[in-house]
Amino acid sequence: MLRNRSISWEDAGLALALGVIIATIAVLVPRTSEAMGLDQVSQGSLLVRDQDTGVYTELTHLDTDVQIAVTGPIARSRLTQRFYNASEQWVEALYAFPLPENAAVDSMRMLIGDRIIEGQIKEKQEARQTYEAAKKAGKKAGLVEQHRPNLFSSAVANIPPKGEVEIQIEYQQRLQWKDDKFSLRFPMAITPRYVPARDLPPTDVLRSQQNLQGGWQVLPGELPTRIKTPTETTGITEPANVVRLSIMLTPGFPIGELRSLYHQIDREESDAGVEITLHNEAVSANRDFVLEWENAEKAQPTAAFFTESTEQGEFGLLMVIPPAVEPRTVSPRELTFIIDTSGSMAGQSLIEAKAALLSGLEDLTPNDAFNIVEFNSVTRKLFDRPLKASLDAIRIARRFVSSLQATGGTEILPAFMEVFDGNSGASGRLQQIVFLTDGAVGNERDIFQFIQGNLGDHRLFMVGIGSAPNSHFMVEAAHFGRGTYTHIGDTAEVRGKVEALFAKLKRPVLTGLQIKAKGLSNLVPRTVPDLYDGEPIILAMKVDEGQKKISITGRLGATRWEQELDITHGTHQSGLRVDWAREQIKQLIRSGVLGRSTEDVRKDVTSVALAHHLISPFTSLVAVDVTPSRPADAKLSSTALKGERVAGMPLTGSQDLQMAQTALGIEGRLLLGIALLMLALSLWVISGWAAAKVRFQC
Repeated sequence: MLRNRSISWEDAGLALALGVIIATIAVLVPRTSEAMGLDQVSQGSLLVRDQDTGVYTELTHLDTDVQIAVTGPIARSRLTQRFYNASEQWVEALYAFPLPENAAVDSMRMLIGDRIIEGQIKEKQEARQTYEAAKKAGKKAGLVEQHRPNLFSSAVANIPPKGEVEIQIEYQQRLQWKDDKFSLRFPMAITPRYVPARDLPPTDVLRSQQNLQGGWQVLPGELPTRIKTPTETTGITEPANVVRLSIMLTPGFPIGELRSLYHQIDREESDAGVEITLHNEAVSANRDFVLEWENAEKAQPTAAFFTESTEQGEFGLLMVIPPAVEPRTVSPRELTFIIDTSGSMAGQSLIEAKAALLSGLEDLTPNDAFNIVEFNSVTRKLFDRPLKASLDAIRIARRFVSSLQATGGTEILPAFMEVFDGNSGASGRLQQIVFLTDGAVGNERDIFQFIQGNLGDHRLFMVGIGSAPNSHFMVEAAHFGRGTYTHIGDTAEVRGKVEALFAKLKRPVLTGLQIKAKGLSNLVPRTVPDLYDGEPIILAMKVDEGQKKISITGRLGATRWEQELDITHGTHQSGLRVDWAREQIKQLIRSGVLGRSTEDVRKDVTSVALAHHLISPFTSLVAVDVTPSRPADAKLSSTALKGERVAGMPLTGSQDLQMAQTALGIEGRLLLGIALLMLALSLWVISGWAAAKVRFQC
């Protein structure tokens, strides 16, 4: 009888439930593949490209050594990473690494065995062709390219079996001088990327005149001297990727308070300066290293001038801190908080962001209006329009913030569209946006262009959250948003840094800055942005013959500010030529965001980069060993290593690194889940039809 072979509706329901479970697992269970994309790089990693799939896997990583020399306002860094090819095959590999967003990479050396290969700067396409030809000929070769201002890669061809490779990258960066502090950041990790003033006339005038003799000066003229990670089951904590770091600090003035924000350090003073090393000698490469120091003198430097003479001319660097002006009155504000709740914010990052937002709410006055916008794959407003900061509104906002959870993608543009849609509260308020995110996005240029074209009267203040936020995105978004950037890397910093930010937002902004120079040319930036309390005016320039003067004018609220500087001599400082060229390239790239043609930008950037031996979006470093090493009949192969987890990203129970869902193609997994769900539904329909047919026949 066919009756015994019939499929009941209960069986069909079971099949449906099984299909739904399979589909859910396909979407939610983290992948354990060792394959990586370049935007998923979490640290310096030697990657091998699969010729069939185009994805990258890692070679065994031995260690990383970082030596940084700080002199005056410039830091020069040498990054050395050693790798071991554990396989029996010849390999070609890609070494991808994060650097500071203002890094000027001008040197690469590759040590394979007893050979040292120096890199030469060439146009990007020419450098690539040179590398490919060397690879094909079996020659050891290296190629360093820039993918973003803070993400670089070095291709290495023909690494021998059981061979050790040492790669050295040298770069320099300008130190940050802000709020009477100097700071240096070395990125050890990078979060995976997700791609998709008033018209009234001034009432006061503030003038000063100063003769700069060089170096740091104080008014009125004093010269103060993919890898194993901790598991929930075994508790393994030993990192496979470690960093050794040392810094020689000679800032040109006596050092007062010095502290490392996120790592324990040891400090030893000598005639050469202050040497800083990691307390534990080596640390896991899972969070950025940040060092801050202050002048020991009570009177902080308010101006500095440095020069460097080179074969290409004399270059200068001018740094001036405008005076602080207390606000006579605090204008009512319309404050919009935008908080990133995407998958990459899961764990410690979201905890810090929520704490920062709650602290910001406490700073509001009843005269202020506010709103909160949450975004991940979708955007959600707390209120339809900004409301006055009443006790009831604040209470609702606190409940809203407490309920936030991390999930989905990092769709930033829709969040900006919600804020810039013209649906503001009462007129006459200062419109300020505080944006809390880790910046894990790959479409930075699109976002910068939108901010530039739609900012209006808003001012954008970026707050970077987490162990390794995308500082390039943060800095440039704040630039185009005419605001500032603040980094919070630990929950212990939240209250102090948020209070400092809100105190700054209440102070007058230095606007309408105009620079006039004599004996100085090619100043960058050409247009000085609005400055907030504690921020310096920094100008890189070429220095001409004869007398040198510079005048700066601007407006601090209702006060007109003027400063004249007579620059007689500058203190010698190496690296200023490279610093000027790096700033020139940055300005040219920004002009592309503002609408200049890509071809014009490419030509100008290439010209500057080639002249000053710098890597840029259009130039690369290439090194070729003239002696063929790989036998013609030997095949290139690969081996793999997993990557280090960024500190604060939650564990999943797997020993494999689980990147943020926003960066690992969750769309593909979702489609797979939908496909399985459709299969289950089809089975359910067929089962029901078969059951009905059997019963009908019987």
